[in-house]
Amino acid sequence: MTSIEAQAFYVERLHSKGFDICHPGSLKWYNEGVPDDLGVRIPEKGSAGSNAFILLIGNSRHLWKVFLGWLKENRNGVAGSNPLDTYVKESIEEIIQAAKPRFDARFYTSHETADDLVGGGRYVAMQRFSALTGLAFNDISSHLAIHPKFGPWFALRGVIIFDDICCPVENPILARDPLTEDQRNRAKAAMSQALDSNKNLSYEGVGKKWHCWVAVRDALYGQTHPFRYSDDQIEYHYTSNEAHLKKCIEMV
Repeated sequence: MTSIEAQAFYVERLHSKGFDICHPGSLKWYNEGVPDDLGVRIPEKGSAGSNAFILLIGNSRHLWKVFLGWLKENRNGVAGSNPLDTYVKESIEEIIQAAKPRFDARFYTSHETADDLVGGGRYVAMQRFSALTGLAFNDISSHLAIHPKFGPWFALRGVIIFDDICCPVENPILARDPLTEDQRNRAKAAMSQALDSNKNLSYEGVGKKWHCWVAVRDALYGQTHPFRYSDDQIEYHYTSNEAHLKKCIEMV
């Protein structure tokens, strides 16, 4: 089986589940690009070795309505500690299982710890993964990944690794820096204000200041970016508030 066939199988199925980002690459681009001291390299397995084909999975605002529809049909899902994380894992693993044995693969989520990373790290460095594979540009002023289409309004959900399929491309085409100097300066100012506002606060206190972190994203493009999350999606993204989520479900 080829990488083209694997990607074709996954793209349509992932999109139907709300994941409209399915970016191809090679495991070695990540493993050779992350610093040694992070201890987050992914172990090589299978015949493809270091050149194993990968798909980096994420979503734009497209996920929100699909997720709410799933919750409306599965009301018990709201009761979990984080129903969105549950949905992400179950939906993607369902597709991986459906692909077997034709496309055998393993999956690392962005929200769960991994116990087999080389060096003893706990999480795959997804934002670095996005930069090293050319999916997005990592901006140091805002500490955000900037997608060429979605800007800062997307989320990384995990990486699927095909250990017996080789990536056909030797080197990634890295995403260019899309920001102007003015955008970077606005982001730096918003980041500084967010950090000052959250000084000496408890975890609960920081959660109540979530608007400060939204302001960092909005500092780059204002509130007019065509793929900016809806207000409801933004609030849940930053608060994971169950009461807010139930209200959103009722509006579906």
